[in-house]
Formats: sequence, structure tokens, C-alpha cells
Amino acid sequence: MSPRTSAVISALRFPLILLVIWVHATVWTHIPVADPLQERVFHFVTDLFSFNLGRVAVCVFFVLSGYLFFWSADPDQVGLQWFLKQWKKRVRTLLVPYLIWNLIMIAAVAGKSLLLYKTGLKDDGGLAVLQSSTVWDWLWFRPVNLPLWYVRDLMCLTLCTPLLYFIFRHLKWLSCILLVVSFFLPFYFAVPGFRVESVYFCTAGAWLGMFKKDLLTLCRQITWPSYILSAITLFVATCYTSSPYHDILLKYFLICFVPAAVNLTDTMLSCNRVNNLLMRLSRYVFFIYAVHVIHILGWTKAGMIRLLGHSLFADYAAFFLTPFVVCALCILLYRLLERIVPRFLAISVGNRTINRDKQSFSHEHDAK
Repeated sequence: MSPRTSAVISALRFPLILLVIWVHATVWTHIPVADPLQERVFHFVTDLFSFNLGRVAVCVFFVLSGYLFFWSADPDQVGLQWFLKQWKKRVRTLLVPYLIWNLIMIAAVAGKSLLLYKTGLKDDGGLAVLQSSTVWDWLWFRPVNLPLWYVRDLMCLTLCTPLLYFIFRHLKWLSCILLVVSFFLPFYFAVPGFRVESVYFCTAGAWLGMFKKDLLTLCRQITWPSYILSAITLFVATCYTSSPYHDILLKYFLICFVPAAVNLTDTMLSCNRVNNLLMRLSRYVFFIYAVHVIHILGWTKAGMIRLLGHSLFADYAAFFLTPFVVCALCILLYRLLERIVPRFLAISVGNRTINRDKQSFSHEHDAK
């Protein structure tokens, strides 16, 4: 992998986590305004970020994860021992953080309910939801720390990599064609561990990585078409957000957005200040992903409402500021934990670090 491609992959991670937070930043107390045009514009803007751009961010993470997994695979060395070595790494980088952050979420929900009970305030029902579910629900079927479904699916797909390797090796271009054709078939599945977006995009990234296709070189060949098609498909998908055709339209946007995101990040890295900033922020991405829903996002949104009040302008401001405020709070918490419990913090994020001298992602097998 070229140093530039490695840098682009690392730099892309923080903008993607902002988009993920926008999925959860929908203004839930919006009071409709009298002007129907202003109301439609507001819903269009929030739908664009929360239900379209935000939804594809995790898909890009899956592409990068599959790509990085197989990029290091040497055909002469790939075998049972190689896969066992990769799985052993995933215990440290995926399974352990997955369990830690789900357990922390359970403790946070229970602790909040207990505090509300002790102070005589109204319970938000979080503990009741936990009590009505099983351990299987908490940790697998619907992770209590919901964004970690990405990690759950990534673990399952990692276990399937020998099958993918066998299929790719014997059906190189045919496997690519079958993947593309099946992607556009009108069906959807969401089996825990094998959601449709995780299967397709992680597999696509794995195919590119296994055959050593330089991601940046491929994307640069379609720079302007990817920008134009992304804009068109994003607009159309947003217009039909509430339509039964939305998922189909979103698929077209997804395949356009991946090269567009890579190309845009490549362009931004031409500015040294942006380059250095994104490289520094990249080390916080997994922590932000895991911790932002543990009260931080909810409290931030509630604080925004109290601070800004209720108006159309306030709702716009809250919607656009929330992801940045949440990220800032998460980074401050990360720096605090780095001083107090550095060892625990390292374990909880799977020892993900950034080599600042090389300005590249030091853990090269997982996009987060």
C-alpha cells in the first residue's frame, strides 16, 4: 500500500465518525414552523445528514476494514496458521472492546436509573428495558451499546474470511460480478452478525485488498464522476427518505460515495494543516464511536435545547453543532482517562494508536 493511500485511510476516519454521530443527532423536540417551505427545507437538511450521509459512513468503514484485512495477506503464507493469527488479533482489537463497552453501557444505564430513583426524579425507563431483555439481547441480538453492531458484524465476517479467500481465489472476476449483481437485487436481510450492508461492503473491500488493488489509484480514475453522481444520488435519496424506494436509491448513493469520500479526503490532505489535524484526531475515532451514546450524546442534545431554546434557527444550530460538541467532549474524556487509567483505556480501544511520524494507522486490519 502506498504511503498516500495509508494516509487517506487514516484521515478519512474522523470525518466518518462525525457522520455516524449525525445519525443520532436528529432534533427530537422540533416544533413545526408556520411556513411550510421552511419546514420542508428543515426536514430535507436533517434527513440528508441523519438518514443518508450518516447511514453510508458505517458502510465505508466496512469497506476499509475488509480492504485492510486482506491487504497484508501473502498468497504464499495464507493458510490455517495465518487465519488463526488474524483471529487472535481480533480477540484483542474487537471482542475485548466489544464486551467492555457493552458492560460499561449496562452499568451506565443502571447507575443513572439508581441515581434518579435516589433523588426522587422520574426514571427514563432505561433499567426497565434492560430487565425486560436477556443477556443475549444485551450483548448480541441488539447490543445495549447499539453502535457496536458494527463490531459484532465485523467479528462474524472475520470468521468467514477463509471462505471468502477460497471463493476469491478460485472465482476471481466471477466473484466480483456476482457480488455487484446481488447487491442490486431487491432484498434486505438483517441477521445479527450478518446485516446486508456489512456483508456486501466488507466483502467488496476484502476483494480489493486480496488482489492488491490500490484504493486511492482506483478512486482517482473516477474523481469527478464520483462527485457528480454522489451529489445527484444523494439529492434523490434524500427526497425519497420516507418512501419505500429509499433503500434502493440509497444503494446507488453508496457505491458513488465511497470513491467520492476517498477522493475528497485525498484533496483535503494537500493542505498540511488539515492533514496534521485529521491524523491527530484519527486516534480518537474508536473511543468516540464506543462512548458517545453513553449519556454524552443525550446530555449534549438536552443541553443544546436548554441553551438555545426552541426556534427554527436553534434547531439548525443544535443539529449542526451537536456532533462537534460530542466529539470534543469524548476527546476530553479520552485525554482524562489517558492520564488516570492509561492501561485500561488502551485495552478498551483495542490498542489502536497512530504513528505520528509515519502519519498512518498503526493497526492496519480494522478501519476503526
